[in-house]
Amino acid sequence: KVLGLSFVSSIKIIFVISTVLSVVAMFWALSQFFSRYASFAGAIIYMFVPYRFVDLYVRGSLGENLAFAIASIILGSIFKIAKNQKKYLPILSISIALIVISHNVIAIIFIPMFFLLSILLIKKDIFRIVIAFVVGLLMSSFFWLPALYDLQFVRLSQINVSNVSDHL
Repeated sequence: KVLGLSFVSSIKIIFVISTVLSVVAMFWALSQFFSRYASFAGAIIYMFVPYRFVDLYVRGSLGENLAFAIASIILGSIFKIAKNQKKYLPILSISIALIVISHNVIAIIFIPMFFLLSILLIKKDIFRIVIAFVVGLLMSSFFWLPALYDLQFVRLSQINVSNVSDHL
């Protein structure tokens, strides 16, 4: 026991903190372009998307829940960099690394979308954006390089993890 908490209590605390962080970070990200009320509404919608409920209450995917919080930070960093605040480039790189470490599948889905968004928004500093994304991927390479190597030993296509109709 660390800090006197049981394993179950610590997992619950991580779920609560990551959910709150995702809402606060999404509000911060959206407030770069929208009013406070619109940003608040967007953050609340981000929290109450049905997939997040399934993820939290049915699947209990800790890594995926953390990835949703980190995705909000990435989005906010891109918006800040688009407003010519270059000090958010290291935050973008660290956040890219953290999303890869937290959940591979979410990273594979979100990183190309974030890269495309940043290229569209930040046309004058494309080189720095590319470097930030590459540095983030390099920081997380200790995690994803062994995962890519180990794919040859995993039978993902032969194992039925869940049935989609169970969640609709």
